[in-house]
Amino acid sequence: MKSLLFELLNKATKSDMEFLICDNQDGTVFMSQRKKATEKQIKKMYETWDIGECFILFPHNNIKIKEIEGFVNLSPTDVRCQYLLWTELSEKENRISDGSSHIWEILGLDKLTDKWAVFYKYL
Repeated sequence: MKSLLFELLNKATKSDMEFLICDNQDGTVFMSQRKKATEKQIKKMYETWDIGECFILFPHNNIKIKEIEGFVNLSPTDVRCQYLLWTELSEKENRISDGSSHIWEILGLDKLTDKWAVFYKYL
């Protein structure tokens, strides 16, 4: 079974959505993708960064988010996008803790987190 983050990003790319993963405090960019993310890229991101909480941003109409030397300005006036808050510090099945409501619907996240909650019970 692929990781929860992989399945989330896979659903986004299947819905033709670009994404950017960045630190929710200082805007440090962890991963930016126009095409499908791989487990290898996700693993590299975790090896490179100490991720506690981060935003997964989905720009409206796939507009380019201003990225300056690996940082994103998270000012609400500069970032026009939908988002999810990904929390590595919580229980595995509850990592998606907040975000734009219709992103949950587009990606079917309720079903995805339910599926993973069942999976994690057996680990």
